[in-house]
Amino acid sequence: MGFEIRASANKGTKTPPAETQRGFIFKRKSMKESAYKLLETLEIVYKKFEHPPMFTCEDAKLHRVDCEFIDIKNLFVRNKDKSNLYLFTLPADVRADLKQLQARLGETRLCFADADMLMEKLKVSPGSVSLLNIANLDKPDITVLIDKKIMDSEYIGCHPNINTETVVFHCEYIPKILNHVKVKWQIIGGANEKD
Repeated sequence: MGFEIRASANKGTKTPPAETQRGFIFKRKSMKESAYKLLETLEIVYKKFEHPPMFTCEDAKLHRVDCEFIDIKNLFVRNKDKSNLYLFTLPADVRADLKQLQARLGETRLCFADADMLMEKLKVSPGSVSLLNIANLDKPDITVLIDKKIMDSEYIGCHPNINTETVVFHCEYIPKILNHVKVKWQIIGGANEKD
């Protein structure tokens, strides 16, 4: 697949009025621009697709974009005392086993972070969780977990902080993105693999 679209700054556009969501100020356009700015800064070649809102993996199947890439899902989870936060990216067709994951990570319990924590840390609402949310971090205080099947794939599609767009880029860029943002990250060797 030859991509000819490269990240470019969207200079000269006005930022829309801020929206208030769950007590947080949320600027939808600026969040989207932060993802594109990250891709531009790292000179990552990508292809952009616009589509109806996709809140779930089922929505993504209904509004399939015309491009070959691994279908993924992203889970934002936390440990029991909320001291560790994880953004877990895995293939869409794989069931996430949080008990198995918590054992691998040495945590006593993992559960899904609520919408307020999602907005506070990643600056997005449910349905827009994406690997590219790390562009919104105030500080690199989450750990990103990437399923090995994704790293073994050729292309990945991610929402750029808004679920009405998908950007597709080569999976070889994932470490470059994570290292640039300086988050801790690790590859999880197969989501259903036993230790």
